[in-house]
Amino acid sequence: MSFTPPQDPGSGGGFPPPPPGAPGQPQAGGYGAPPSGSPAGPAPGYGPAGYGAPGPAFGPSPNSRFFVAVFGTEQGPYAYADLQNLVHTKNIKSDTQVRADGTGWFQAKEVPGLFSEKEWLTALLLSLFLGGLGVDRFYLGHTGLGVLKL
Repeated sequence: MSFTPPQDPGSGGGFPPPPPGAPGQPQAGGYGAPPSGSPAGPAPGYGPAGYGAPGPAFGPSPNSRFFVAVFGTEQGPYAYADLQNLVHTKNIKSDTQVRADGTGWFQAKEVPGLFSEKEWLTALLLSLFLGGLGVDRFYLGHTGLGVLKL
């Protein structure tokens, strides 16, 4: 007894032709072409900038107007420079409630650039044990002062 393999579907060997769009069949537009009716251009996040391109900025913009909650009342609007001044004069703490135009309330430490990202206890310990070498200044980002302390 001999086995005869089935013939190729396109050769008319007894199999009906597969429907258009079935696996193994060429697609309209070729491999990777967007389906018909889809918008032209790359998907969001993909495009000419390529891999590693900066994403959207998060948090309120420094160009926003800010409002501060003080004793249950809303004060403002303040510009970003005004907020920085309030932080430097210790009128705003990191846990003070702030909101930008069109957003909900959040803590002031979430506004980029208002407060340091460094831990004060780490800076204190570095200052006590390695302050003579200027390591505390390097940690805080004051490279020039760190070099002067060497």
